[in-house]
Amino acid sequence: MPNKSNDLILCVDDEPNVLNMFQRTLGRKFTLLTATSAAQALDLFSLHSNIAVIISDYNMPDMDGLALLKQVLQISPLTVQIMLTGNINMDVSIQAINETEIFRYLPKPCPTETLQKVTQDALNQYHLYFEKQRLTQELAEKNQARLLSNAKL
Repeated sequence: MPNKSNDLILCVDDEPNVLNMFQRTLGRKFTLLTATSAAQALDLFSLHSNIAVIISDYNMPDMDGLALLKQVLQISPLTVQIMLTGNINMDVSIQAINETEIFRYLPKPCPTETLQKVTQDALNQYHLYFEKQRLTQELAEKNQARLLSNAKL
């Protein structure tokens, strides 16, 4: 199970003001990394194995947020994904849900309380996955021990 104090939140947006907003609203409670492009975000994944949550804008030059989240799913499938966008487009929403493992789709601007709560919920989801893995392994070991005991009887 990952160490909760080492969890990183990656915020990706091509607008510096939005990244500053992330620092103000989330930086006091969570450990943040920021990236101004999808390429920079992908580079951060190669440097940090403990990115628990990614919050990405949809509209970015070169690579949009959906394409970024698809790549993140391939390189870090346990990272919980949040899409943040000012353009609520039903087709994009459906595509994001169908082609990624998106946890939440948030409008931009997003109220501070909502962003903080969704980020905490995403971290909780990340840790639930590891707890499930631990319990599944524990159950498998106990079942194996029971089979051996039954065989001896």
